[in-house]
Amino acid sequence: MRKVRVFTLMAVLGLAAEIALLVWRNEIAVLPLALVWVCLLGVINLKYEGAYALSYNGRFEKELPGDYPPAEMSYLMTMRRMNARDLWAGFFRLYSMGLLSVVKEGGNYLFSLRPDAGQNPAWARLAGYERYAVAWLIEDLGGGTLTLAALYGVGKDKKQVAAQRRNYLCWKKLVAEAAAQQDFFEKKYLPSAAGLCVGFLYMAGGLAGILLTGKLAFGLLLIMGSFLALYSVFVLRRSRAGQEAYERWLAVKRYLMAADAEAEALSPGQWEAFLPYAISFGIMGLVGERLAALPAEAVPADCPLLRFCAAPENKGCFDALERVLLFLR
Repeated sequence: MRKVRVFTLMAVLGLAAEIALLVWRNEIAVLPLALVWVCLLGVINLKYEGAYALSYNGRFEKELPGDYPPAEMSYLMTMRRMNARDLWAGFFRLYSMGLLSVVKEGGNYLFSLRPDAGQNPAWARLAGYERYAVAWLIEDLGGGTLTLAALYGVGKDKKQVAAQRRNYLCWKKLVAEAAAQQDFFEKKYLPSAAGLCVGFLYMAGGLAGILLTGKLAFGLLLIMGSFLALYSVFVLRRSRAGQEAYERWLAVKRYLMAADAEAEALSPGQWEAFLPYAISFGIMGLVGERLAALPAEAVPADCPLLRFCAAPENKGCFDALERVLLFLR
């Protein structure tokens, strides 16, 4: 959101400079249209870019803000872009639920579906994109067992990379469809439609002005119209519920990154629930430092993901997992 605001500010400042240049050259025919453009852009900016003022102002959050997988949380936090590491976050969530097996062999990690996964009640509750990720990466690509070595090999084959990127885009589409049910973002109404129509009118007027008068000053209308049309199509704002969830997830992230002296220690069960989201946030390096002080005997058997993350031999695991999927970008 901040990047969009900076982009808008730069566009308005650039427009102001163009207007000053036109006035200085006594070519003020497009000045009224430029002022209308600024006003319309301001209306869209206020409606869609401004964040809601919420009463929530907590620094730390010790409860999960929502009962949905990490990929949907990432959909909210990244303004619908998501990251490849969300795939790993989802897999480790399934590992925590007892649906996947994760084994380390030397410097390699092996991911496979547990034989009894189909009988686990949690399997029936999985989202469609979670099952798709298992079918795509573990069953199809891995032949039943996905390994880091196999993924490194895929990254070196251009044909394989193209095919896996298509699968990744399909997975992201399924995540978006599921996350849309959460109403994280506002739907677009009149301002974006008006901006799109006016943008095309400006572009048509600019082109007509150049052809009829030969004055390049009308090129400013082409620039304004193009920017306004694109801005109106891609403008996006979180809903009130989405903004509140966003603020609470940020508080979760701050809590997971905080030193033990700043934040009250989490129980093993809380760590087990939070860790898939920490993987999605990309903060496992800092989280690992907090877990390093956790004695192995303090981790109960029903917290497999916490045991995995706290084990010294798995230090650096998540950096390696993220690097191996760079070819999906």
